Amino acid sequence: MGHTVVCSLSVFIAVVQSFLGVLGCLVPFLETDILHSLPYTVAMTLAVFPRTLHKDVVELLCLNLLPVTLGTCLSDILGLLCVT
Repeated sequence: MGHTVVCSLSVFIAVVQSFLGVLGCLVPFLETDILHSLPYTVAMTLAVFPRTLHKDVVELLCLNLLPVTLGTCLSDILGLLCVT
């Protein structure tokens, strides 16, 4: 029984890491409405994901989501075309 739990957790971690990688690749193609709510949603996963995934979540936020989201917000405020 204990072996099943360990295998399930390792499979879960692998699936979530793959999902976060795919999400990071899709960020430039997301609509603005989705993009503005996504950083908060992803940050909330820190409360439920195991600690081994926290680094991946923080990297997704810092390297993909926040730069694009903040760039979009600034371009909306300043009326500039944001190139990401």
